[in-house]
Amino acid sequence: MIYRCTTHNISVSIEGNTRKFETPPDSLRGMPQCRLLTEKSLRPGKLGECEIEKVEE
Repeated sequence: MIYRCTTHNISVSIEGNTRKFETPPDSLRGMPQCRLLTEKSLRPGKLGECEIEKVEE
């Protein structure tokens, strides 16, 4: 499963209990924290400032 935050341009792929994140260069410095990095159960829609979309099943 792959989810993407269109607000922060961050994506996460979930395989079983493993999560792999793809972030833009220097995204963790000086940028508001993305909900993809902190939420346990993800779903498409709006989470705080983040707009989450499901890319792949």
